[in-house]
Parts: sequence; structure tokens; C-alpha cells
Amino acid sequence: MNELEELKAWCESVGYKIYPDHLTSKENMCKWIACKRLTGALECETNKHKIQLVISPYMYFHNDANHLGCSVDITGERGGHWYKLQAYSLAATELKDSINTIEQRLIDAWNAL
Repeated sequence: MNELEELKAWCESVGYKIYPDHLTSKENMCKWIACKRLTGALECETNKHKIQLVISPYMYFHNDANHLGCSVDITGERGGHWYKLQAYSLAATELKDSINTIEQRLIDAWNAL
């Protein structure tokens, strides 16, 4: 199993659903995102349902090697404005070790808007 397959399996094992990433660049070898609806977070005012946490992995080939990283974000509307709150440039191991902390910090920031 390669790094992307391992990350995808981990995301599914901790409650994320996998979807095609239709917005990624051609250079990104990862063509999926992982999403999870959040409890404890205020709703998006436009979508009127629980906000979701999105893990967006990316893998690029550079200098004869694959480079894997991830960003994690909450995107939605609060108070008539759209926001994207994000943690980025995370290694896969860092994401796995820190996802609970990252999730809580993003929820706290979202709820403070």
C-alpha cells in the first residue's frame, strides 16, 4: 500500500467519507478529499447544516521523489461573510498525530466568528 492509500484508509477508519476532488490541479497526484460533518460547531448560514472538516491531501513529484502533504479546513458562511479556516503544510504523520487538536482549534475559531 502506498502513502496515499494508507492515508485514505486512515481517514476512513476515523470517520471521514472520501469524495473525488474536482478542484485539484493536474500536478496533484491525489484526486480525492476526505470530509466529516462536525458536532459542536455552528452551522453554515448558507447550507443550513453541520459544517464539515475537509482533509485535502496533495502529492507532487519533485527532485526525483514524491512529496506528500495535507491541509485541513472548515469553509462556510457566518455573519454574511464566507470564511476558510485552515491548517496547512501538514505531513501525513503530523496530521494523524494532531487531527483531534486541529479539529478542536478550527471548531473553536469557527464558533468565535
